Amino acid sequence: MKNLFEVEAAIIGAIIDRPELFLKLNEKLSPSDFSPQSRLIFTAIKELFSETGKVDFPSLLNKLNKKVDASVLKAIAEYGGFTVDVDNAAELLKKASLKRKLESALSGTLKQLSQNAEPEETARKLEYTLCQILSQKYRYNPEIPDLLTEYELFVRELKRNPWLPLPFTRIQQAIGGIIPGTFWILGGYTSRGKTSTVVELATYLLKKDAVVVHFSLEEERKLTVSRYLANLTGIPILAQLKEKLNGEAARTLEDAKTYLSSKSLYIYDDVFDLQDIYFRSQFVQTEKGKIDLIIIDYIQLVRIHGCRNLTEKMDAAAITFREISKRLNTTVIAISQIGREYTRESAAIGFKGSGGLEAACDIGLWIDPVPDKERQFYLKLRKHRLGPTGIFLMEFTNTFTSVREVNDKNTKNEFDKTPGQIETSIDESREFFEENLEEIDEY
Repeated sequence: MKNLFEVEAAIIGAIIDRPELFLKLNEKLSPSDFSPQSRLIFTAIKELFSETGKVDFPSLLNKLNKKVDASVLKAIAEYGGFTVDVDNAAELLKKASLKRKLESALSGTLKQLSQNAEPEETARKLEYTLCQILSQKYRYNPEIPDLLTEYELFVRELKRNPWLPLPFTRIQQAIGGIIPGTFWILGGYTSRGKTSTVVELATYLLKKDAVVVHFSLEEERKLTVSRYLANLTGIPILAQLKEKLNGEAARTLEDAKTYLSSKSLYIYDDVFDLQDIYFRSQFVQTEKGKIDLIIIDYIQLVRIHGCRNLTEKMDAAAITFREISKRLNTTVIAISQIGREYTRESAAIGFKGSGGLEAACDIGLWIDPVPDKERQFYLKLRKHRLGPTGIFLMEFTNTFTSVREVNDKNTKNEFDKTPGQIETSIDESREFFEENLEEIDEY
């Protein structure tokens, strides 16, 4: 095939010759991938297949009704008689389409700049456009037979590559794992362990070689790093920052830094716009080939232009984060503040600015304190699209640096310390970290 037109003609000709190829190619290509004349033909084929379940040349000519040049149809008819590697042809067309769309986006940006458009806003629009182009996934046909085929392939793939597990045994049994393409929200009172719980989850996933992107919208990123180090070592944040650690403690902390630097953890504290969050996430996915978890800490601080109040803002955020989870095939966990109207007896989940948040999330988690027990809290699974809800008793361990289920014998980090014991029990902290490293090697 000498040029792009011949590639397009080969693809369309192959479909006419073997109509069963259409379902396969329709998952990979969209009409916008073709040049204008071929686009009309591909669209007509799609309509015919939808109407009759088959494609033939006379029906196609009738459908087109002389909208396409006769020379184009003749070339397609000729190519239909040859054996063509349609997968290779589709890949060539996809790359050519991507190049054309990128050239169009860059040309439009240069035109805007020549007309004295605001550079920063123009750059932001270009970023968003590039993300949309890069994140285009294979297409699918929503007819039930094709969806059932897609479902069967999904189940087979899931059995080969199970979802990443959660670090809490009973919650894992209830939810099933970190489910790609889902949007989770964790809400609760201030300073009750929301971020600590999410960091516990993220640290556990890093041990499984997951790719984690943490958007820290409230906390400076160096402090967020210290949270991860605290979770790994049991050394509290203030002890890391202010105390003079002994040799053993210092070595434990250095080991944790070395370990963490080898993992795919990205922490941003300077990203607030929804479009920027999407762009940075897409950048990481392009670089690493996947993202397993995106953390938004916390969702009420996301900046959304044009929203008149918090409810509108949260509705827009919920829709966007749900879209990001599906488009990037990842799990998005957003931390949420509590709504003033929330009470423990309330039937509503109670996320601040709620409404859209409750409706959009697939998993709705909530933290409630246990009266008179500072170290314990209830983690309530209040919404679950795929299974049951439930209440799980949790507790802080290691001087509030990690979280575990109460009475979960499979959960590690079972030793505990108080602030006054940091120096005397740091050997335990190092042993804990080395045990984790051994588990990682075995895994």
